[in-house]
Amino acid sequence: MHGDLDFGWGGPVQQKSGLLRCPLCSPVIRQIRQACAEPFEAFEECLRQNEANTSNCAEPVRRFLQCAEQVQPRSPPATMQAQPLPAS
Repeated sequence: MHGDLDFGWGGPVQQKSGLLRCPLCSPVIRQIRQACAEPFEAFEECLRQNEANTSNCAEPVRRFLQCAEQVQPRSPPATMQAQPLPAS
């Protein structure tokens, strides 16, 4: 799905990013998309219904942002965490 997104720079994100620099690929973004799918979908629906007056969507966006702020980033696996250097 994300490969079809176009951010206005001439083509889909994956065609331009090469090294998965796409912000949608971030682990915390994936967590937010999963945890806050319902308020995000409500916000998107509001935008579709209010294209001419998006200010009508202040409440749905507030609910989505409130949800997103509650998401706690997961720690990387222990093998990926920085380890202290041994004493010399």
